[in-house]
Amino acid sequence: MIDENFIHNAITSGIRSVCLSIDGLEKTHDFIRRSGSFNKSIKALKELRKNNISTSVITSINKENICELEELYQLLSDLGVNSWQLQIALPMGNFAKRPEWLIEPQDILSIIDFAYNKIGGKLLIVLADCIGYYSNKDIKVNENFLNDNWSWTGCGAGKHVIGILHNGDIVACTSIRDKTLVAGNIREKSLKSIWESPDSFKWNRNFDSSKLKGFCRECRYTERCLGGCSNSRYCINGSFESENRYCAYNVEMKKWKKYLESLNDISEIDNVIEKAAALKHQDLYKIACEIKQSKL
Repeated sequence: MIDENFIHNAITSGIRSVCLSIDGLEKTHDFIRRSGSFNKSIKALKELRKNNISTSVITSINKENICELEELYQLLSDLGVNSWQLQIALPMGNFAKRPEWLIEPQDILSIIDFAYNKIGGKLLIVLADCIGYYSNKDIKVNENFLNDNWSWTGCGAGKHVIGILHNGDIVACTSIRDKTLVAGNIREKSLKSIWESPDSFKWNRNFDSSKLKGFCRECRYTERCLGGCSNSRYCINGSFESENRYCAYNVEMKKWKKYLESLNDISEIDNVIEKAAALKHQDLYKIACEIKQSKL
């Protein structure tokens, strides 16, 4: 409960930024969370701003709220929210019981387009690690947020960052709640000893592209990307090694494949092959060549 007492304690403790989850407009948010929680969150954002505490909002995008992004943007802008993180809802927590609410892989592109079109607006948008990774637009969105060059370089869980859960458990990523992946507990061991243990976070520290499957293993970015968000692959497919079907680059390549398969004129496919070769776009070049061969 964020009230005057909370804000007073936050200020005296040196807290300068607070982030809240808002998962849609009032009806949608309250259905996902609980009745009345939307208005409480809006009131909290107003109180925090009144006391000069920076505010951020996280929205987990699903089929129920993806159509509300524009209205949410206007609402959060009017409230003076400083930044807005967009992420996709994954089959965990409440959404594990509602798989029909999960967006489709192709929806990723519309989310990125939405964020890209808001560059320069009042509200800074950042795309979470589960959205991206090598489309020009998602790179521009995150560069705008960071005001610096940016590119996805693989999941940093257990390599550059760790998480501490409410009970003291140390995990590579707070989104990954598999108890078998807990590296230790801060109440039992020092953080330094857990971090430096060769047994900690081996699932990601020892991960390499040879373990990936599907398009992720063949992708031109495989060595650098390592399949994108580990939690997305684990939640959706039950495996860190699985293909990331929600990768924007993967979705774009599948769109190209579908388009090329629809062509009956080989010369049109040759034109794509020529352009892909000129751009050194090896994935598109390979796809186009394979489709041409299948049509001969």
